[in-house]
Formats: sequence, structure tokens, C-alpha cells
Amino acid sequence: MANLPLAFAELLGGAVILTAAIKGDSIANVVKGTATQNPLNPTSSSSSSSSSSGSGPAGPSVSVAAGSYTNPVPGASPSRLDEGGDYTLGSKGFLAPGKSKIIATTGSFFRGGTVIAQLLDGPLAGTYYYVAEGIKPAAGITPGAVVAAGTRLTDSIASPYNGIVGNIEAGWADASGIPLAQSTGGYSEGQTTAAGVAWDHFVKSLGGVADRAETAVRGQLTGILAGL
Repeated sequence: MANLPLAFAELLGGAVILTAAIKGDSIANVVKGTATQNPLNPTSSSSSSSSSSGSGPAGPSVSVAAGSYTNPVPGASPSRLDEGGDYTLGSKGFLAPGKSKIIATTGSFFRGGTVIAQLLDGPLAGTYYYVAEGIKPAAGITPGAVVAAGTRLTDSIASPYNGIVGNIEAGWADASGIPLAQSTGGYSEGQTTAAGVAWDHFVKSLGGVADRAETAVRGQLTGILAGL
């Protein structure tokens, strides 16, 4: 375990992250040292001049402060943690965790649908993520589109792997749209990876559910994601 990347909470101080999570603050605010005393309510339709609502092509979903992140899988049921996180969303969609550019809406690594996007702001700006399997792109989610944090990116369909509606996998990708777990040391089906752990820490820090690791962790991350 000593060789694993430190959890993001450990790097910043668990108490700070815990307090921020309780109050609804984002990672971005914590990193900038501007954690607020007022929660960012992801179900609120109100916004201030410093916030942006998820009003991209797919329509508004949540209200998120500019430069901040939001839980991409609200209300999801957790599952296995492997190259990414497995979740069941039911009819709920996957939300852009931050302001994002849609890179692709097809992919060759999963059966079912795929959306690949890049974060454009916040402390993880420049990183890529994917959501795949029991999804199809929501209306207006097309390559090149730029969407606000909280924008619904997907509609749910039956997963081609198990037939469950809204059963998805999401995680970090590289610039080519390849799941990061596969381009940083290889991946065997069902194996927990460092990239998957980093994604899980990201989602948990935003108030999302934690997935379960079923094997020893494989791979090692460097760069901006190594601290997650």
C-alpha cells in the first residue's frame, strides 16, 4: 500500500476536505483556499453572477459555481472499482463534473455508448474523462460542444453487458480517449487500477458514492492525477 498515490484528502488534510464536503464546497474552492460557509446546492435552480448553471446543449441540470466541480453521478448505486467506477444510474444521466469540451461520442473500448470529454477549468483542467456502456449521448452532446459543469451528458439505455438500464462505467481517459488505466500500465478485466482509485477519490470528494475495490491496485499515476 505504501506505493499507492496518496488520497487527495490526505494531501490537503482530511479535516479540510471533510468540512468542505459537509458544507457542499468543491475541490476547486478547497484548493484555492476559498471554501465557503454556504453550501453549493446541486439541486438549486438559482445562481449568482459568479456561478454557471448547466445550460449546455442538453439543458440545465444543476447550478455550480464557476470553476468548481460537482458530483457526476448523483443518486447512483455503486458497484465495482476497476479501470474506472461502475455505477447504476437508472433513468438519471451522467453530469459533466466541471466545465467540459466534448471530445468524442463514440469509442472502441466499450460496447454500448461512449462520451469522452475534457475538463476546461478548476484544478484538474486539461484532464480527460469518459462515461460508457449503458448510455447514449443526450440531445446536443456532440464533439466540439462546450458545456457547463452540471450539464447532463447522457441518457440511459440498457447496458449491453448485463441489460441493466443506466449501468455505466466512468473514469479518467488519455487525450486519445483511451481509458487511462489501459495506457498507464495495462489492465486486466475486473482488476482495480490506480486510475480507477483516482476517479473514485474524485467522485467521493464531491459527495458521490464509493465503489468497492476487489483486487490489489495495479498501475501508478503521475502528474496532476497522482495526488487523487
